[in-house]
Amino acid sequence: MTNSQYSIKPLTEDDFQTMFQWLQNPHVSWWWQVGTQWPEFVEKYRQHIECDYIFPFIMQVNNNAIGYIQYYYTNMVDITWVNEISDESDSTVGIDIFIGNPEYFAKGYGTIFMKMFIEDLWEQSEIKKIIVDPQPENLQAVHCFKKLGFKEVRKVTHPEGDEIFYMELDRLA
Repeated sequence: MTNSQYSIKPLTEDDFQTMFQWLQNPHVSWWWQVGTQWPEFVEKYRQHIECDYIFPFIMQVNNNAIGYIQYYYTNMVDITWVNEISDESDSTVGIDIFIGNPEYFAKGYGTIFMKMFIEDLWEQSEIKKIIVDPQPENLQAVHCFKKLGFKEVRKVTHPEGDEIFYMELDRLA
């Protein structure tokens, strides 16, 4: 998936060090809590790379890595609250995204990449709904998702105890 300036490439182990550093940045770690230990990080993202229902990518601007984006089939991961309220759980995917490089943070790149990513997902005919689950206090993410057409469905309490918005975007007929 490319646009001469913007591209999205599959995550590889060569990206792990950069991504791990991003996760230490306060603007990422505040919202994206992943174990801070290197061995656990490597194991988790190796599994993502090898998985057949989680698809991790690195976002790039002019071939410079700036962030992470992934999609996953909601019926294949342990997100029971999604499957309980989604009427199309087998054709619903979730997206997670963060801008890791501080030079690109809060400058509209998340919206650009989400739009590209969503357009690509819609080309996959089996996908009918996309969900995101930002924390309500993450105003930049909530604003980005609303700008792209996501609708708030309800607030949900994550198993970890965080309150999040459940937001969804349906494929246009």
